[in-house]
Amino acid sequence: MSKRVAIDIGGGFTDFFAIDEETGEVMWAKGETTPANYSDGVMKVFYKSGAEPSTISSLLHGQTLVINAIITRRGAKVGLITTRGFRDVILITRSNRRDIYNLRYRKPVSFVPRHLIREVDERVGFDGTVLKALREADVETAAKSLVMDGVQSIAVCYINSYANPSHEEMTKKVILKTLEKMGIRPYVSISSEITGEWREYERTSTTVLNAYVHPLMDNYLTNLEKTLREKGVKGELYMMLSSGGVSTFRYAAGFPILSIES
Repeated sequence: MSKRVAIDIGGGFTDFFAIDEETGEVMWAKGETTPANYSDGVMKVFYKSGAEPSTISSLLHGQTLVINAIITRRGAKVGLITTRGFRDVILITRSNRRDIYNLRYRKPVSFVPRHLIREVDERVGFDGTVLKALREADVETAAKSLVMDGVQSIAVCYINSYANPSHEEMTKKVILKTLEKMGIRPYVSISSEITGEWREYERTSTTVLNAYVHPLMDNYLTNLEKTLREKGVKGELYMMLSSGGVSTFRYAAGFPILSIES
């Protein structure tokens, strides 16, 4: 008898629910969330439910890891590579304020400090025309510089890349090649893959946040998938997305910001 399973990690509790696809029988379990290792809490409710791993046809996972990491600022050390002249976009943010009459209002501290932002001399026009070609050497220099400063994850956002993502795509390839040669596990987020839309601040901040939680989610889902497979789960593994849709674990690990409302 095959079962469809749903597991959700909350701030305090982790919940398990399963339904038998043939009989309609349901089973559920509840246990404490384990922040030190979220996989432990998931597997504990799995065992508590009494469900046989080999009978699982699909598993749907919801989580609060992404939103909690951002709220508590417990993500990775992020570096940003952007177009020359646009280094301060993410620091300037927007002119609107939460409390417009508060003269002491201060904008939230950026998730990437100015000293971890690098510029490269490239430019794409509003229509996607390449006005200044990107040089691989500039990207390689920027990537090495960020790594030397202890950066664990790199975000890339170029001006007008929503109209032509070729420079960002090239940058990602160069960074991956450069860091792999250095023996470093590369985590790279480019804006055109995450939110290929206009408005530089929104696109940059979303990309930076993706980079901020990228290592966390990749490590978590990689370890969880390995554990589930070792225990005998052969069914498909899905992650709940903010849109209400689902994705594979691998996709969610690469684009964790899309599951911030998982």
